[in-house]
Amino acid sequence: MVVKIFGKDSCDVCKSMQEKFKIFLEHWNIAGRVEVKYHSIDTVDGLAEAALQDATNVPAIIIEKGGQELIRWQGRAVESKEFKPHFESLIKEGSLNLNK
Repeated sequence: MVVKIFGKDSCDVCKSMQEKFKIFLEHWNIAGRVEVKYHSIDTVDGLAEAALQDATNVPAIIIEKGGQELIRWQGRAVESKEFKPHFESLIKEGSLNLNK
């Protein structure tokens, strides 16, 4: 799975979303199985990727699995209770492996 976060360098909410995902993925013991990619739209590459993903408002957060978009949020901070359901299968697999 991949979490793509699009933001501006001057956006504190954008930066906090990147940290929030990293903290929760570590807390749920799935950080090694989910890639978090931050794209700054202040760079040419980041702006191009945002255009390809139609990420129009920052922060824009997109969760993908197997190259398919599962969900996206744009223009606001996201709470963990909103994104946790998209990682439940990985969290359950991890807890099963810990119990072995």
